[in-house]
Amino acid sequence: MRRTDPTLLVRPTVLVAEPDDGLRGVLEGWLSQHDYRVVAVEDGQQIFDYLALAARSAGRVPFPRLVLCEVELAGCSGLATCLRLRARARQLPVVMITAANDVVSQRAALLAGACDLIRKPLHADEVLGTVALFS
Repeated sequence: MRRTDPTLLVRPTVLVAEPDDGLRGVLEGWLSQHDYRVVAVEDGQQIFDYLALAARSAGRVPFPRLVLCEVELAGCSGLATCLRLRARARQLPVVMITAANDVVSQRAALLAGACDLIRKPLHADEVLGTVALFS
């Protein structure tokens, strides 16, 4: 009998930071339906709280493979959050979500350290493809 490699059974964790309850729920649904474990938060501080918890948990709380982060977060902006993530967890990919269509805003997200940018309105295929690419 062949044994299955246990690493193949682990669902990748995506940390979603989106202040809008409805959109956060849509993202959770799309990702969950495609076998991602989703941790959803509302703001940048909750990202760091979760990462600290995961780091202290000795593997009991999964560390995310990707952060999907709205540019417009309450408190600490998504751009500031991305900059802090680059300083603390450089290997963790961050994909920003934005409603802005101007080149300056898009460039700011990339300069903050985002590995990619998804523009609203969101489409499931684009979100899932981008998450698969970086997670």
